[in-house]
Amino acid sequence: MAQFYGNHFFISDRSTLKRLIDSQSFSEKTQAQLLDVYNKLPQYGLFIEFETYVEVVGQDVACKVSNNGSDCIIRVSPKIIMNSRITERVVFLAENIRDTRLYKRIGQVFLKQKRLLSLININFDAVGGGGSCISEQYQSYLTEGQKLCFCLVDSDKKYAKDSLGGTASRLCQIHENHIRNSESDYFCSYYIIPIREIENMVPTSILFEVVDGNEQRRVFMNLFEQLERTSPKARFYIDIKNGVNLRDIMVSNNKPEIDYWLQQLRPFLDKCNYLKWGECRDDCSFCVIISGMGENILPNVIDKFQIMTPQKILETLSRNPLVLEQWMKTGENIFQWCCCPYPRYAN
Repeated sequence: MAQFYGNHFFISDRSTLKRLIDSQSFSEKTQAQLLDVYNKLPQYGLFIEFETYVEVVGQDVACKVSNNGSDCIIRVSPKIIMNSRITERVVFLAENIRDTRLYKRIGQVFLKQKRLLSLININFDAVGGGGSCISEQYQSYLTEGQKLCFCLVDSDKKYAKDSLGGTASRLCQIHENHIRNSESDYFCSYYIIPIREIENMVPTSILFEVVDGNEQRRVFMNLFEQLERTSPKARFYIDIKNGVNLRDIMVSNNKPEIDYWLQQLRPFLDKCNYLKWGECRDDCSFCVIISGMGENILPNVIDKFQIMTPQKILETLSRNPLVLEQWMKTGENIFQWCCCPYPRYAN
């Protein structure tokens, strides 16, 4: 029924499926679903290139998880399947439930790029973690050991070689501690976007579209566009919501961050006191201080993406290969945990 209702793909080898069909041991509805899977095996073979799945094994094991990078194989016995809720839709845990609309779109664009969107759907139960609370929610799904859960958070990195922010670090720690210290089942994984925030994955042309006559946004986007031309990767670490305040960076005493942004912003710093005299003065009128796009930028962007087809989004992304690469990396992780068939029955 997980496949019938569009919750998960159910796939097996041809010989096992044939035995199940021939046994006539299932209801008419289940029998029809098994036959449908059997007939579509050649098509499904086109996308079984990943190594993240739940495998039902004959042994009476509780749960065995094999991790290899982003790949995850969960082996469970039929008893676990019967006594848990892992056949229900995957829980998608995000810092803001609103953001999951964009993550679903990213998954769909990944499938479109792979020419699989007509065969495969992206679906999940969206749950908002409320920023810093997301780690505790993830921990509850880990310890409960009842449902499949995929969690996605921003790295909050302020420059390329920065360490993870507090939320991402806490999430990693909780997951690793559970694996190391607990013998209970777990059906959870996470992905940390390797750039500052999800806003940094928005194509430049879409950001310009949501300027919408706002002078503050227009000034920021002019800087952003120039920065992207001179230092393409810096667009992944600039604070799109709040903007750039070089003076705040300079007084942070974080030398790697200071060095990074002095390098990235150098084309705009021809009159910078620090570069001339080695000091950052409060009364300097030439400092780069520009407000950002505002806290509501992501809802504006999501509304734009909702009325664009995956093909149109893909065409937009193709004009910026670095941004397209981030979409494909994130989309692959979403796909591996949230792919499912299109439902045959609306419950």
